Amino acid sequence: MKDPPRLRGYGPQWQGGRRELEKDIREDAVKYQEKAREAGLDRRETAGTLLLSPGTLKSWVKANPGADHEWIARGRKTHPSALEKREEVFQALKDQGRETGVVRLQGQFAIMPRREVVDLKRLWLEANPEIIHILKWTMVGSVWGVDHANPPYGLQGPCEALWAVRDLASHNELVWTPVLDKTARGVRYRLEHRFEKYGAPLAVKMDNGALAEDEWLTRLFERYGVVRLLSPAYTPEYNGAIEASIRWMKVRTGHQAELRGSPEVWSREDCEAARRLSNETSRPWGASRPTAQEAWDSRTSISPELRELFLSTLSEQRLIAYAEIAAIENPLDRRVQAKIERQAVTCTLVVCGLLIIRRRLIPTQLNPPFWPEIP
Repeated sequence: MKDPPRLRGYGPQWQGGRRELEKDIREDAVKYQEKAREAGLDRRETAGTLLLSPGTLKSWVKANPGADHEWIARGRKTHPSALEKREEVFQALKDQGRETGVVRLQGQFAIMPRREVVDLKRLWLEANPEIIHILKWTMVGSVWGVDHANPPYGLQGPCEALWAVRDLASHNELVWTPVLDKTARGVRYRLEHRFEKYGAPLAVKMDNGALAEDEWLTRLFERYGVVRLLSPAYTPEYNGAIEASIRWMKVRTGHQAELRGSPEVWSREDCEAARRLSNETSRPWGASRPTAQEAWDSRTSISPELRELFLSTLSEQRLIAYAEIAAIENPLDRRVQAKIERQAVTCTLVVCGLLIIRRRLIPTQLNPPFWPEIP
């Protein structure tokens, strides 16, 4: 018999299914023991066929109340908190955010049973679902993501940071290499070399660090017709693809360094081996679909007509974004200007068919609630 799913609700009613099942099993075992006794089997032999100890079977026979008896709930009786207290929990979740854990809530509302705190959080999550946006990049080579990273261990030579470049549509790691520091001086010519080798993308996603303010890179982007899509301040998840990529590239690089026999000092060769391994073995779309390297190799070059269309559409979207945002915020503010540019670039990618954005509600992972009536 398949074990029923574990019930973890608050209140005796949540135990109904399991307690009923336990009651039925015990009654069947007692009936089987009576028939076995009539057939000449003693209690020890009967318990063995049921995979029970003789003492357990004896206690079931002694305590068997019959089929008409109701099941008995276990545990202490529940006493739901007053409505005002529950509203205080809802307000705490609203003030502290959906990431607030049950343990933290228990510390603030110590008089509440833990199960009641869990149910209150569940109710609040169901009433306030989180909306995420799923991005699908449709053209390989059209948008790249770049970012610096701190190495968990030392790097050979004078390098103090790692630099990553990733094509977002193919999931291909274009660059994963040590650089001098997190400034633009260590990546300028590397990025220009990738533009010449692979062809420049239409847009590059990056954060608001040194790369966004470097004048040399600004002139490079203007020369190749590349647009920067900057993340909002202190929002690394906006460029989440490159952030996730860096995490796993660190794991792969650490493994390569261990194979070389120097796990605490990473070399340029370790980074390159990890990059090649990632591109040649990862299959982002399933086991039967192409690898990241195969998807990158099958790309089509960006034509001058497409780049011209992209830039002209961007000019139109900038006017639209300015009219929408400047009506409610100060357009001279640098933060607002970045917001206008970010909206314009995003809308341009969508209009040109390079980006598909889908909205999805994140379902709660908690069990459905049960609320006994308050007397």
